[in-house]
Amino acid sequence: MRKNILFGFATLLAVALTACSNDDYKYEAPSGSPVVTATQPADVLMGDELTITANCQETSGVALSTLKAELCFSGEVVDRKTVRTASPGDYTVTLNVPFKQYVPNGQATVRFTLQNVTTKTAVTEVPVNVERPHFTDLQFVDADGNTYPMAEGDDYNYSTTVSIANNGFKGHFQTADGKWLFGSNGAEVELGKDGNLEFLSAQTGDVTVTFNTCDYSYGPQESIPVIPLTFSEADNVVTKELVKGQPYSFVGIKDGWYTDPDFFIDNGDGSYTFNAIDGTYTIKAVYNQNGFRIHAGTADSPLSLQSDGTGAVWIIGDAVYGKPTFAEAQNWWTDTDHALCMAPVAEKVYQVTFTIGQQLKGGNSTNFKFFGQAGWGIEFKDAGDYVLTTDNPWFIVNAGDGNIHLGDGVQLVNGETYVLTIDLTAGVKAGVLKVEKK
Repeated sequence: MRKNILFGFATLLAVALTACSNDDYKYEAPSGSPVVTATQPADVLMGDELTITANCQETSGVALSTLKAELCFSGEVVDRKTVRTASPGDYTVTLNVPFKQYVPNGQATVRFTLQNVTTKTAVTEVPVNVERPHFTDLQFVDADGNTYPMAEGDDYNYSTTVSIANNGFKGHFQTADGKWLFGSNGAEVELGKDGNLEFLSAQTGDVTVTFNTCDYSYGPQESIPVIPLTFSEADNVVTKELVKGQPYSFVGIKDGWYTDPDFFIDNGDGSYTFNAIDGTYTIKAVYNQNGFRIHAGTADSPLSLQSDGTGAVWIIGDAVYGKPTFAEAQNWWTDTDHALCMAPVAEKVYQVTFTIGQQLKGGNSTNFKFFGQAGWGIEFKDAGDYVLTTDNPWFIVNAGDGNIHLGDGVQLVNGETYVLTIDLTAGVKAGVLKVEKK
């Protein structure tokens, strides 16, 4: 029986090979003589459209197939279009000329590739002069929506004069019709964004605001002893590179706000020294709670824990914790408004301070956990790839799930303060939770 089956298979294979030898799908080698020509178009501005016409012919009579047009900056394709060429003749394509940071005026190339039905191709390249636009109606728009017309100087530098009451202020740049926007994307200047940028001036009163539409540099960005961080209810988020040991001040908030002692040390004179390691941080002013919520990273890309112990450690759990307060806490919610980022006070060392009754609910029980991100994924347990051990009497690492519970007989009393520190310098498999009661 087995021989018959094998024989049948061999017979079918032979039939299949015979069928494949037929000329039903005969391969046709590329042939013919496609020809594509075009003349140099008029100069074009970055941000505009380029319309160009190419003449397509096939002198040998083979049918044409497609025409591909590519706009190239220094050999890099920045836009492309493909059209069907049903018959010889003129074909018009429109290409988008991008507005790119740093790119100077110069000569770009439109590369045409004409192909016939046998895949035979012909290529021609056409130069085109590309220039940066000059804006006659560029404005500086401050955080309150006031507009200041800007005058153009040399090399795409624009400037205007504004009157300021604080050394720190915010704003972005745009044309009067709103077509062109230059603002913050949370980390840097980006075309099309209207997020407010931060400005620093050593003096108040009348100051000059500048912007370069080629390299996106802006000012003033002057060095001052205490750097202001400016907030308002309408613009309550600042993402900035912060430096350990640098004094900062908060503009636009009332006295008595919670400023998070893990990140900022109150100097008692209206300034606060940054306590975490150098890096990018996002600070959100929570006006209905009179305080700040801070996390490492940008608003769109909060930091997460890396396998070497660097990055960020987060707290997620029951509705018992939160900053500025636990007033809006939710059970095991995972966004950056609820997951709590610990302050990286040293490399691979993370700290959080809870005052009972304010940032942590009092009582004889608690339940939260340390994670490697502001969501599900990496989580610390008492065994596994991410391990946390402790010998403090107040906050214990629960066996199995790694949740943080209270020790036997522990009662959290309103007004008490606990500082929790996670030390990962020996590796993520040897994390140590230290707790200090103040």
